[in-house]
Amino acid sequence: MPAKERHGLDGDIEKNCANCRYFSGGGESGDGDCRRHAPQPSSVRIRRHGRDETVALDSWWPTVSDSDWCGDFEEIDATDW
Repeated sequence: MPAKERHGLDGDIEKNCANCRYFSGGGESGDGDCRRHAPQPSSVRIRRHGRDETVALDSWWPTVSDSDWCGDFEEIDATDW
């Protein structure tokens, strides 16, 4: 497979997060969330007074850059708005 195709540069649209229907964010930093799947849970721990304590169970979507890409790309179309 040619490198151009492997990196999502085949066709008329660049296949990256900025052009994907699952990308939420962007702005000046270019960072955002990939909302392809449900948020992933994770426990958050901090150290207090010399011992570990569980502070919270939280969940979030993976943070990605608008120039990132993956195999789940789906182009934004008019039905997304």
